[in-house]
Amino acid sequence: MTQTQTASSDVVLEYAVRTDPSPLEASPASGPPTSAWIEFEVSCPPETGQATVASIAFNLPVGDPSAPDSSDLAQNKNIGPSVSSSGPDLWQVDTGLSDGSFIVRPAAGQSGVIAGQTITVTFTGIVVSAVVGTAEIGIVEQTDQPDQPRQTTIEVAKFPQGFYASDFTATTPLIDPGKSATLTWSGSDNATFTLMYQDQTVDVTNVRSWASPQLYETTTFTLRAKASVGGETVELDATTTVDVAAPDIVMYQFSPDVIDYNQTVDLVWRSVCATGVYLLIGESSKVTLGPEPTGDPRERLQPQYDVEYRLQAFRTASDGSEILSPVYSLAITFNPLNISTFTADPAVVDADHPTTQIAWNVEHAQAVTFKGKTVSASGTSMERPTDNTRFELAATWVDGTVTTKELTVPVNCVRIERCWIVGVTLGNGEIGAVLMFTVDNATSGVVSGARLVVEFNGSSYQTSDTTASVDHPGASKWWCSLKWDAANESPIFRNTTDFSGAQVSVHFDYAFDGFLPVSVTGVQLDYAGTAAV
Repeated sequence: MTQTQTASSDVVLEYAVRTDPSPLEASPASGPPTSAWIEFEVSCPPETGQATVASIAFNLPVGDPSAPDSSDLAQNKNIGPSVSSSGPDLWQVDTGLSDGSFIVRPAAGQSGVIAGQTITVTFTGIVVSAVVGTAEIGIVEQTDQPDQPRQTTIEVAKFPQGFYASDFTATTPLIDPGKSATLTWSGSDNATFTLMYQDQTVDVTNVRSWASPQLYETTTFTLRAKASVGGETVELDATTTVDVAAPDIVMYQFSPDVIDYNQTVDLVWRSVCATGVYLLIGESSKVTLGPEPTGDPRERLQPQYDVEYRLQAFRTASDGSEILSPVYSLAITFNPLNISTFTADPAVVDADHPTTQIAWNVEHAQAVTFKGKTVSASGTSMERPTDNTRFELAATWVDGTVTTKELTVPVNCVRIERCWIVGVTLGNGEIGAVLMFTVDNATSGVVSGARLVVEFNGSSYQTSDTTASVDHPGASKWWCSLKWDAANESPIFRNTTDFSGAQVSVHFDYAFDGFLPVSVTGVQLDYAGTAAV
């Protein structure tokens, strides 16, 4: 027989007790007495971790052989104590001041710490009292824990001679739902037997085998044997458990379990004692699966954000009813959205680099838009901005959250800042003019290589490549002149001396579009003579 005193506020340590014989029998009224030993296994419960022990006192009730009592354990004083440890620590046991009193202490130089090891204290040579009853063994602890000393008692029953109760077991410890279990045991005739389970109590004194009703859940049965002599009653309990093959899921997961939007995953699971498994999707959808995946591919699906996925095993009982396991939630995580790239190359547009390539890369997005239009998660777009331009990239995550990123491309384009006219006399004697203007953000190559379009009073004229020249180069603005040869160019200024109210527009004819109108309010005749043509 083994008893266990669990940890409580009464004691710090745990004590498991074994006896031989098991159970103890009271010594007979005549003939050789019953000789027995008692063993205590002392350990520190996991929730405490460890305890430093100064001493543990064991008080075995020793009675007078000439006047035995039901509360006596032994009727002799010469009990032999011993102590050992499952660890490397050493202990000693000494006799106390009274009969049956023994004190266990750490040996000299030892710490007395009980942590993961077990201390075994054994008392041999016990002559069991001749009176049936229950003896209480007192235990007093002195440790480093609060509220010392602490004490408890462990009851040890003495049964009448010839008593026995053993071998309590189920012939089939695992049964299907709705089946019956057969329990068997051995027991002496000088005892009564009661079987207890759930909220039921059954007298089984006259049988040694008993068939249970139909079981639908794992059930623990307790067999209680009682013996009464001289008004003293002792009890012995034995337990056995019948496991009903309840369905359960022992392994389940999405593979992988960290995914992108609309990514396909494998559902992996394993059940026990199950007819099948239900895949519960959201609040109302249910898919019936087998007890475990078979074949390849396995069960595959595309998990959606904010939808709960669960598994539940089921087993069909013999009566057709269904037994369900607990519901297990499948964990799935969606990768966070990340706009890893959003760049312009070159970063600044100018006359030498009139275009820029916008590139982007978005990870784990449900949708991506660029300039308001849906695009792929990774792509490029060649752009020709004519002014400082802000580009926006928008990415939508699986929960509908929109993340935006902006990119501004500065444009250093050619601009005509100022335009005026200088009157001249052409080589053929005609009166004419020279168009003068300043240019911003230009290079000599751009100015000299460009064609120019001029509008004058509603008429449009285009120059050749070589008629624009840089006269006075500066850091960012250059003075330029446009001269017409009467023989080769349209004489838009020919025989014109009054430019009041005239409208002149000039633009460079290459990557940039747009006109810069300039109002001319008067004529400046800087010099007279023949212009170089």
